[in-house]
Amino acid sequence: MKKINMIIVIILIGLITLSAGAYAQEKSPSPSPTPKADSGVPTPTPPLENVPDSKFIQPQKGVSGTDFSMKLKDIESLLGRGEILPGETDFSGNSWIDLVYPKKMLRFKFFNGELSMIIIENPEFGTKGGTHVGGSIGDGIREYGPDFRQEKSIVQSPDPNTQEYELFYDKKGVAFKCRGKIIQKIRLRTPFKIKSRKKK
Repeated sequence: MKKINMIIVIILIGLITLSAGAYAQEKSPSPSPTPKADSGVPTPTPPLENVPDSKFIQPQKGVSGTDFSMKLKDIESLLGRGEILPGETDFSGNSWIDLVYPKKMLRFKFFNGELSMIIIENPEFGTKGGTHVGGSIGDGIREYGPDFRQEKSIVQSPDPNTQEYELFYDKKGVAFKCRGKIIQKIRLRTPFKIKSRKKK
């Protein structure tokens, strides 16, 4: 009888030990998976290949066959009728006008009637090296080199993937507005000097 009781006690102790171990495993937190780099951050698309003339970006020259020497009517004769939006005018008579093509995602900015800037937001338009909106700023740096200046607001999220900034290649007349490592806009600046009217 004593032997049977001893066997039952040993079995009970074994069962209690097993169940306690299982309970401890259930309650202990499982190790969290290692977070992936850039989790949830959009991936830049690769550089464009064989960009056609109709979508070709040329710093210091223009885009889609337009040229910084062109007037508003010249651009409309080439690209068709666009939307004209008046900008600010100062007391000296200096004025801004925007010629906008929403479907093409192009904006031509005129200062005192002269084309001063072109803004490209269309991801189908690319430079000689295929740099484009939606692509990586690394492609732009690879194409135009490390000689740029950067402007960004100090008050921003500490996450580099959401920070907004702009890289300027002043000598080449091109700038890239970015969010994280993705290009949001490409701006071309005229290589010509545009005279500002002075107050009389």
